[in-house]
Amino acid sequence: MTVDRSASLTARQRFHKVKARELVKRVGGLEDAADYCRLGKSQLSDCCNPNVVAFLPSDAVEDLEAVAGEPVMTRMQAREAGFGLVRLPDPGAAPTVWSGFIARLGREAGELIEGICTDLTDDNDVTPAEAGRRLADAADLVRVAVELEAALKTRAAARA
Repeated sequence: MTVDRSASLTARQRFHKVKARELVKRVGGLEDAADYCRLGKSQLSDCCNPNVVAFLPSDAVEDLEAVAGEPVMTRMQAREAGFGLVRLPDPGAAPTVWSGFIARLGREAGELIEGICTDLTDDNDVTPAEAGRRLADAADLVRVAVELEAALKTRAAARA
């Protein structure tokens, strides 16, 4: 079977190819990636080639991400769907220190609020550059909130 290697892909499809190449690179390249999923080297190459209409199937993504230790494609797809992806804490981790959660949640929220208040002092607005500087603080707050939610779910399930 001959594969058309002159396809013209959309920007979204090309971005999928970029992330597929990133994922394959994270597991050691085409040869190693072929060892970790059901696709052969040539199929994986086509899935990474911006001139071929072939994309990584979900089971191959799952297999490769497990080896990479990072949800490269899954994170991209979540973003495209309007969702954020954060790692949940290990349910087998040490017992929760509730005061630690509250302290971290307060600290992260306080840092973000303080930063935004500073941004508002000059023009009562958050400029694009200022928003960019606040993204890390916002991500930290979300991460702590997700960890707290997971800890609460684990605790609630313990009484059942």
